Formats: sequence, C-alpha cells, structure tokens
Amino acid sequence: LEPGSVMVIGFFADNPDAVALVALVDIPAGTQLSITDHGFNGDPFRANEGVETYTVPAGGLAAGDVFFFPGEDWTTDDSGFALSTSADSVIVFQDCGNGEVFFIHAATDAATGWIDPSAETSST
Repeated sequence: LEPGSVMVIGFFADNPDAVALVALVDIPAGTQLSITDHGFNGDPFRANEGVETYTVPAGGLAAGDVFFFPGEDWTTDDSGFALSTSADSVIVFQDCGNGEVFFIHAATDAATGWIDPSAETSST
C-alpha cells in the first residue's frame, strides 16, 4: 500500500471504541494493515497503547469499500487499544517486518491539532 491508500473517515472514542476506514484503492485479499493509538515518536511509537491488525478477507477490498474496527477480520497485536475521549489519534500503517513501519494515514481529534511527541509526557 502507499500513503493515502486507506483513510480514517471516523472514530468513536466512548466505549466501545470504533474506527471507520475507507479503501481508496483496490486492496487484494490477505493484505494486512494495522491501526494504533500509540503516539509517534520516531522509534517508531510510544509505549502503553495498542495495535490492531486487519487482514483483508477473500475477494479483497474495492476502492470505496468501507470497513470497520472492531470486526471479525481484526486481531490484537498489542493490548491496550483504547481511544481517549479527551483527545487521541489513530494511525494506519503496515509493519515492514524489520522493526520499521510504513505510514498510510493518520487522524486526530485533539482540539489543538497534532501534538509534538517530544513535548508530550502522556502516551497520546
């Protein structure tokens, strides 16, 4: 996938958490992508948040298809995915398998916009 191949079109941070995403290109079956509420600090993520991974089901996704977390094609890779009602972000990425990640899209609901991770003491 390339940056912008998938976009977060909404998320709900009041239990139960939910994320709506849209495929902007055709994505073949078996492709994996992940979402996290980890803050990005360049290493690549801060600790103490969660990662959920989606495996595109048989038949793949067509451009324009909307899919949702949670759902049957999601697995938990890192416990703790829990969106904050005061402010949080959702980052869509692919794991490159060598300790690096490839960013696809990100969304935030912080009233002040994106937070500089070097100046932030919390995990958001």
